[in-house]
Amino acid sequence: ETLNFGYNVISNVTPTNEVWAENYKMKADLLMESTANSGDFKKKGSIELDALNHICVFDFQTEINANLEYDLPTYAQTVYSICDKVLKRFQVRFLEKYGNPVMERMVDMTRPSFAVKGGVPFEEFNGEFIPSNHFSLYYREIGNFVTLWPRTIPKKVKEMDQEFLYYCINSFITYPYTTSLELNVKAYDTNNVLGLNALFGIGTVSDWDLLCIPVGAKALDINSYMYWNTVSRYEVSLINQDGAVVSEVMNYENDIKTYVDETTLLFSNSAGGFDTKRFTGLKQRNINVEKDAIRRTVLYNTPIVTGEYKDINAQKTNPVQVNTGWLTPEEADWLEQLLLAEVVLLDARYSKEFYSYGSFLPVTLTSLVVTTGVVKEYDSYVQRVSMELEYSVAYKNKVPNTNRKFLKTL
Repeated sequence: ETLNFGYNVISNVTPTNEVWAENYKMKADLLMESTANSGDFKKKGSIELDALNHICVFDFQTEINANLEYDLPTYAQTVYSICDKVLKRFQVRFLEKYGNPVMERMVDMTRPSFAVKGGVPFEEFNGEFIPSNHFSLYYREIGNFVTLWPRTIPKKVKEMDQEFLYYCINSFITYPYTTSLELNVKAYDTNNVLGLNALFGIGTVSDWDLLCIPVGAKALDINSYMYWNTVSRYEVSLINQDGAVVSEVMNYENDIKTYVDETTLLFSNSAGGFDTKRFTGLKQRNINVEKDAIRRTVLYNTPIVTGEYKDINAQKTNPVQVNTGWLTPEEADWLEQLLLAEVVLLDARYSKEFYSYGSFLPVTLTSLVVTTGVVKEYDSYVQRVSMELEYSVAYKNKVPNTNRKFLKTL
């Protein structure tokens, strides 16, 4: 997931016979929608090149990526939202310029193609087109949720955890078209008896809408139907207006363990959505301080307490080390998404070291330590992976030299 889908657009075009004309150049214009499937294609960039061996290669990586945006979920979100800037269509218009005075004419126009604010493994990128299997897997054919979480294991969650699933509406999955959706939630007690089977209305949707659906236990208000401490697991899926299941089933397991330290990070994944990871291992907080030192002129009458050097512009960061505990190899592969993510947010609800309770705070990852080992589970030994991350809030907190008496009067 080293490349953004928006980066992977390079168009080759062969010029016509006018390549020998005076002042000849090939030109390409990038046209993109303002929002997903809006159809209002507008010029977002232009490139002019000299033909090399009658061939030009136009690379619109930067322009396409600049016109795609991540749609972050809101804190404590309880209803779905539409992400209309993650997935957009684009076209490339090819033109020729030549002559004296210079004239311009259109040669070709590509059909609309999709660009996604996501990523693709470098080894699967052939330098010209987005690998179709990546796009199809999450946006076109199967009805998968836009997450790379391994489907072979349920995801362990607490009642207050914020979980989100992204889903793209498209006509390739069912016919007739999906025009409205409901979220089907089934919860089971500790005896694996179905205790909740409810439909939560999502509402009217359109083709190629990318939905952000909150699916945490608190957002679904499962506790109103059955006590959360009696819930063993729950599952969610999507049903359309005809009662047809149009998505896969995602499974969540109630994590009944108590942990001394818990930290939750929300991060962009390479398919264009957002995932969450709750760290339950050892947590360590540190403080880093940066200062500028200035030297002052010392006169014969300068008080000795003044000193010759003075620290100014004090800034501090609070790096925090968190540990995943033991992960399965599948979970460790999925967590690579966090290491490559362009956007990482901290759920400040768990963060006693910050004052911003009840919000997402942007963070940057500063280090990583990976440990592998063999752990005994029941009567067998299995391979497990542990990751230790260090992150800092993406701000430097400036420490002002302020009169404390003045502060007390405010």
